[in-house]
Amino acid sequence: MVTPIVPVGTRYSYGVHRSWEAFDMMGNIFEMEFSGVSLPSDDAEDGIVVSQGEIFSRDGSPVEVFSMSGIRMASTWLSSGVYVVRCQDGTVSKVAVR
Repeated sequence: MVTPIVPVGTRYSYGVHRSWEAFDMMGNIFEMEFSGVSLPSDDAEDGIVVSQGEIFSRDGSPVEVFSMSGIRMASTWLSSGVYVVRCQDGTVSKVAVR
């Protein structure tokens, strides 16, 4: 049995679309949050702060910043987008710069 996974809040919309009728899967559709991206205000709880295009650790320890394609970036002068941040303790987070 196949379980389609759709973004949170879209289960009903996917379920009533005619293309799903052929598969009879309305009862099996599962919702999931795909992005894993927290709002910048929430990132401080994980020890990461985003402010004016800069990503840094709340405790001052170094962080490594990567683009979503894996290219290492400077942690300052970042344009709006989503970045992967690795902290000195080895934790990895996705953060959004607005």
